[in-house]
Amino acid sequence: MQILRHSRINVTMEIYTEATSEATREALRKLGQTLSGATDEAQHGTDVTARCGCEPPRPIRAAARVLAVGPVVCGLCNREFAA
Repeated sequence: MQILRHSRINVTMEIYTEATSEATREALRKLGQTLSGATDEAQHGTDVTARCGCEPPRPIRAAARVLAVGPVVCGLCNREFAA
């Protein structure tokens, strides 16, 4: 696979930086979130704190959907983190 691009950044910026419509800005915002791994869920506070079985328990913060997919196991006590 080959990545195509302009040889000078100013050419790219002149062609692609005009985002005037609200729909275009929204599409670019969603693209940025997707590429950075951010989700609406994380931005709206549905993260949870889960703790393992260590003494004292070690906390992690994760999206609820991540914990629902399968177990997240502590590397020290080998027990699952639970919310």
